[in-house]
Amino acid sequence: LSPLGSCQVCPVWGQCDGQSLVSLVPQATWAVDEALEQLRLLSCPPGYILIRSHTDPARENCVACPAKSYLLEQAKVRDGAVTGPWVWAGEQSSKLCLPCPTGAVCEGARVSSTEGYWRHPSNFTCPPDACNSAGDCDMRRCTAAAVDAQLVVGLGRAQVDWQQRAIVLACPPGVCRAEDECEQGNR
Repeated sequence: LSPLGSCQVCPVWGQCDGQSLVSLVPQATWAVDEALEQLRLLSCPPGYILIRSHTDPARENCVACPAKSYLLEQAKVRDGAVTGPWVWAGEQSSKLCLPCPTGAVCEGARVSSTEGYWRHPSNFTCPPDACNSAGDCDMRRCTAAAVDAQLVVGLGRAQVDWQQRAIVLACPPGVCRAEDECEQGNR
């Protein structure tokens, strides 16, 4: 039963029992699209890609990044425009997830350093050519400011040009522990 009082197909991002709907993705938001008289996803949390549908809002979904990749930005729909990582239903979504940098462990929006490496506490916004295919970025070419990503529209979808990245650096021997902590006497 929808908030409009009529029966609908349960969306793929939800669990329905005939009377209520519960989101399967924590922190995802949704609302009634009155023109379609159906529920639509409005946002997916960091670590997820928003899948949109032109014709069937029940197919919209938040898809988690695969293992060894991450996303720090949230996908949002505001006034009909989508910002952040998203694709149309049927398109390859995992390409939007970023490769885990050398010396890190990544899951969703969480990026933690391994022993011998240190993760900068700020996220950086980087142009695509500042980072290599392994996910390592030249932080001198990035900005530590949390700015909205510049969007380029092409082929019917928004493609993120600049993205928020985690910067992970190698430490001198004996200086860094795992989980972004320093050995005693170092900072």
